[in-house]
Amino acid sequence: MLLTIGVLGLAGVARSVTRLTTESLRLTTAAVLAGSRVEQLRAGGCVGALSGTAVTGAYAESWSASGAGAARAVRVTVTYPAPPGLRMRALAAVIACALDPPSGAP
Repeated sequence: MLLTIGVLGLAGVARSVTRLTTESLRLTTAAVLAGSRVEQLRAGGCVGALSGTAVTGAYAESWSASGAGAARAVRVTVTYPAPPGLRMRALAAVIACALDPPSGAP
């Protein structure tokens, strides 16, 4: 009887560890996608599409930027399936814009 209880306890722990590991992988993937999108926007120097959507596998990204002048506030949201439904993670950042030098500047 004691052995049965121990084995059932181990099975429960193994299930929890598997669930947490899977959720960790999903969250890490969402964070990597959001970070990559911010870097792509940063590399663009505030030129081009500062809002949009993309789908990578089961992960849906949406991003938008606001502001003017030398910087933009960027928000990237990644939505992904996770039991019992969808989860959403957001990343906010400020990116510097490449400004043209004034006329006649060296």
